[in-house]
Amino acid sequence: MSFADTSSVQLAYIAETEWGTTPTTPTFAMARVTSETLDGQINTVVSQELAADRNVRDVVPVSGSAGGGFAFELSYGTFDALMEAVLSGTWSVGDELVNGVAEKSFTIEKKLMAGEYIRYTGMRPNTMNLSMTAEQLITGNFDFVGKGSARATALISGATYGDPTTADVMSASDDFASLSITGVSGDAPSIRSLTLDITNNLRPIVVAGSREAAGVGKGRFEVTGSIEAYFSSGVLYNAFVNNTALALSFNLGSTSTKIYTISLPKVKLESASITAGGLDQDLMTSLTWRGLYDDTLEGTMKITRGVTL
Repeated sequence: MSFADTSSVQLAYIAETEWGTTPTTPTFAMARVTSETLDGQINTVVSQELAADRNVRDVVPVSGSAGGGFAFELSYGTFDALMEAVLSGTWSVGDELVNGVAEKSFTIEKKLMAGEYIRYTGMRPNTMNLSMTAEQLITGNFDFVGKGSARATALISGATYGDPTTADVMSASDDFASLSITGVSGDAPSIRSLTLDITNNLRPIVVAGSREAAGVGKGRFEVTGSIEAYFSSGVLYNAFVNNTALALSFNLGSTSTKIYTISLPKVKLESASITAGGLDQDLMTSLTWRGLYDDTLEGTMKITRGVTL
């Protein structure tokens, strides 16, 4: 008997043209991941039948869906299709992506070992998180809500698999640049960390007559995050107190034409604190922020790819 190990697990995905249906003879893209939490979710109800012997008679599945996701280290061009889907938008001819209302879904295949697969259908990206921290790689996570899952013991007939991308993994030291916070005086702050968290507030739709989800309900598109900045002045604290609208942008990548610019033209701070944690430490300003709809952009957030230096 052979046993599987986590180092051999592979994830592959393909865009669906019809929600919840894997395309015939699919060409899967291989995902570069560091861990995964994909799971077929089945909800059960315990029978309430009365029994003189006090034993439970049954447990019955009543609904199901699929969820979970995977963590990654950011590299250029690797996750563009998933970025497009989580923003519910479309990359323009000018390589710009603004959040919108388009609905995109994927079939995700998890290979556990030869002859053992789990496929998750109707998977819509619900969240995307990015973390940029000094002395660390730029990391992130995608999380999905989908129709359901099924085990398989063979490849899909005619399925092919593209090679994974080979772009270098980005770090917060060499590949995080051009931080701009407009709306406050002075230069952009020196920061120790910045996070960006997107959620679509998706939910599985359950109906009588089907155990799998019948659809995925949409919620509001929200972008929030945090900044840990070295304290040099109180201008950011004032922006919080005065409810000042700011604009936030930064670059990810260091090679010309292989850079993302992330822009949020209207941001407000939701919290700000300046505390001395103890002796012999840097004094930090800890901030949380929220992106808001901008009339000019006609959205909250824009990603531009292929940026030149």
